[in-house]
Amino acid sequence: MRGVINGLLISAFTGALTGAVATWLDREQAARDAYAAGARHVDNDLVVSTAGGL
Repeated sequence: MRGVINGLLISAFTGALTGAVATWLDREQAARDAYAAGARHVDNDLVVSTAGGL
């Protein structure tokens, strides 16, 4: 996964993702990873960067 994830917070089985990633696939993979880590709900606020550099 390419990008900058500023935060991953899992509290009371809720995950919150913030930051920027390079592709939509990276964004979805981050959410799947949060679920795999034990989250039951994920607030995926990751932004897909369309710029050349994150």
